[in-house]
Amino acid sequence: MYFQKRVASLRKVDHFVNGDEEHHIKNANLFSALPSFGGSSYYGLDEMHLLGQGIGRFIFDVIVEDVYTFKVSKKQLELVGDCITKSWANIPVSFQGSWDNLLNKIDGARAIDFLDFLLYVVSTLLVILFEKTSVRKALLMLSRGCAIALQWELTDSLIQEMERLSIRGCINFALDTVNLLDTITATKTSLDDFIELLFIAIHNQNHQLWSPFNLISQDMVESVPTDTFLRELKIYCSRSTTSPLSYITINNMNFKIAARALLYSHVISSKMYRRIRSEHRRGNHFVSFNTSYKSKTCWYIGAVIFYFEHSNTSDPQKAQFLVFVEVIKEHYAPEYDNTIPMIKMNNDGATTRHAVISLNDVQHLVGLVQSSPN
Repeated sequence: MYFQKRVASLRKVDHFVNGDEEHHIKNANLFSALPSFGGSSYYGLDEMHLLGQGIGRFIFDVIVEDVYTFKVSKKQLELVGDCITKSWANIPVSFQGSWDNLLNKIDGARAIDFLDFLLYVVSTLLVILFEKTSVRKALLMLSRGCAIALQWELTDSLIQEMERLSIRGCINFALDTVNLLDTITATKTSLDDFIELLFIAIHNQNHQLWSPFNLISQDMVESVPTDTFLRELKIYCSRSTTSPLSYITINNMNFKIAARALLYSHVISSKMYRRIRSEHRRGNHFVSFNTSYKSKTCWYIGAVIFYFEHSNTSDPQKAQFLVFVEVIKEHYAPEYDNTIPMIKMNNDGATTRHAVISLNDVQHLVGLVQSSPN
């Protein structure tokens, strides 16, 4: 964290709001528009200093040092480091951190790297190594509270949860945050680069399908039999219309499939995109989604194979964006926290489970953190 010299006078709030050429503040500072902004001392409370280099770095030091009553052995830390390294290929490129193994080399680590450590490594790989329930609970509450504080939008339920997670008996710093940036929209370079639903379409939620595009062949589509794809499409139509499967007929057989989708300012790729671009270094195609199963709404994790637009009628208002996914068969929550999803990857020789879902059912682009070095 950066501290100003004690002998220097603090810059006034007006310097940040209107600029101060004498102190090389040429323009109004972006942070000065926040209701909580109170001057130069504010920079010790922004997310990178307070949560990244502050809390994240502190928790890192607590775990790797030997001076605390609760600690993790060096052998266990080495195994955690191996898991971090082997998870790199399944972490989306949208992660702003480098996802480096900080347990092996901390030189050059940035605030965002310590944030990733606090939010994703602590809750998935490290908490389970502590024997005492109180230690697990405290670390999870801290990690979850910081994750909520980083949200662009806070609902009443999230604010109540943050208050519940706060550690009593300590000074509680509350930060007022507002959205300063509108949702980033994609640059449209060509009419052939993307597909949008009509504005009047029932299922329109301002998502887009992005190139490269392709057509479905007669026998196989992205190494999956076309019959399998059509069967899953019929199941989706049956599920979404509550009609018996035997009554469903696919009337529209014209499919233009896409390799990428724009969803809430995130570009999510697919297995199709990885094949076309020979890009296998990062996992930008794993998503979490909700869908109905036996009259219940359940969550699943899957790998996107491709996206496509479809309407089983001639009415353009009923067109929708759908996703063909490979579903991870086993998913559950750990005993120590039911809010952390865990999965068991499909074996290469096992029968693959596929599904067609609505793009609107996709909740998040996710990264997969390997919990075992083997």
